[in-house]
Amino acid sequence: MIVTVTSYKGGVGKTTTAIHLAAYFQRLAPTLLVDGDGIRSATKWSQRGNGQGLPFKVTSAAQMAKHIRDYQHIVTLSWVKSNGSESQVF
Repeated sequence: MIVTVTSYKGGVGKTTTAIHLAAYFQRLAPTLLVDGDGIRSATKWSQRGNGQGLPFKVTSAAQMAKHIRDYQHIVTLSWVKSNGSESQVF
């Protein structure tokens, strides 16, 4: 299953939503969170506690291809510019 969390507006809870979805899916099967948001908060949260901050793998969009085959659930976190013409959605 692939789930994408995206919005053109900042501060609406994209990272929080993506992390909670990934944590739920991790209870069912191995889960990968792809952090495509420019701020990279999910990546920073995953590095807390000596890299043991989250119970699932977090990777960047650039590294996604290396890891995607190892996971049954993929949650992508991304943003869309406010004019809607450009997107970081995978």
